[in-house]
Amino acid sequence: MQDYAGAVPFKRGLDVFDFDKLNKQIADEFVSALAKQVKEDIKAGKPDMRTRFEELRGIFCRSNSVVSREEKKLRTRWIGDLRRLLARVCIATLKPD
Repeated sequence: MQDYAGAVPFKRGLDVFDFDKLNKQIADEFVSALAKQVKEDIKAGKPDMRTRFEELRGIFCRSNSVVSREEKKLRTRWIGDLRRLLARVCIATLKPD
């Protein structure tokens, strides 16, 4: 799920990321919100984030996978949906003025 980042810079970014600096409250709220979203999607008969991830994982199984433009759009939409969910959680948790 490196999106348009190259494999090497993406892996380097993961290696240097300090996971200890994650805000635990936001991380916990994000996991809860994601689980809630999955349940809502399933109830509505829509493909949920996990199902979509598994589909994408099959498409992008290697860093050198050759994929179509439409498959890249599916990946970008999935990442965007995760980012929007995280943004909503951050706003709700931080309660900015």
